[in-house]
Amino acid sequence: MLTGEIVKLRPENLNKCFSFWDFEKDEVKKKRIVDEINANIRMMFVYAVNDEYVAGFSLKPINEIQIYFAYLVVREDMRNQGIGSLLIDYAVTYAKQNKYKEISS
Repeated sequence: MLTGEIVKLRPENLNKCFSFWDFEKDEVKKKRIVDEINANIRMMFVYAVNDEYVAGFSLKPINEIQIYFAYLVVREDMRNQGIGSLLIDYAVTYAKQNKYKEISS
């Protein structure tokens, strides 16, 4: 597997995700996502290799015990290297560390 790191996405770096997320031209969706990140009601994480974002996922709390897992995607040329599994494991660990008892998708 490639050596990379999982980082929390900041709204100003959303454009670095368009190689794998398909909402580049959907201004309404982009605005909603940025607004949700800024309001701390959505967290997005990306897998970065040499400062290039190649995969990502989103977590959105539903209530105190449940968190929603969405948008998991790995750029096509980076698939089958274990990145998706690594991101899922990270999401589960993040949820447990933040006292969520259930993850839904």
